Amino acid sequence: SAGGKLPARLLARLLSSIGLSSAFVPTGGPKSGFEKPFEGNPFTSDPARYAQIAQWLAAEPRLGIGDPTIGWVDAAFEAMGGFAEDDFGQTNRTPILMTIAGDDMVVDSQASAALAHRMRATSAIILRGARHEILMERDAIQAEFWAAFDAFMQTGPEAAVALETPAD
Repeated sequence: SAGGKLPARLLARLLSSIGLSSAFVPTGGPKSGFEKPFEGNPFTSDPARYAQIAQWLAAEPRLGIGDPTIGWVDAAFEAMGGFAEDDFGQTNRTPILMTIAGDDMVVDSQASAALAHRMRATSAIILRGARHEILMERDAIQAEFWAAFDAFMQTGPEAAVALETPAD
């Protein structure tokens, strides 16, 4: 709920304003989530792809992304505030396809779908069973993604041209 997020938003703003923006969120750190056990991970339901990413990170640790910093959280809350404005996305003329992970543990799938519904020129598909990193998911989920992507790319540019053509 928006009310539940207010204290976290205020705390992130306060901590950033006193110079702690580069600190990790509480209990967070520089270690990538892919360096943690597969069970319960928020990224993918595919153990083989998860293991592949872990191997890549073991070979090249600089590719890893750690937990968010307080400054990142502060900026994310600021951006989400803009998304909540009633007129957000209403002037958009660029076709957008939002692919939403149905089992996302990082982003609120329902909020993403609601945002897509409010935005002009936006289509959305919810990929059931997908976690946050859709392109690291099982083959069946990736096939759904690519089918939606291909269909969008075949119609998207035509829709963009139609939106830009002035009325007679």
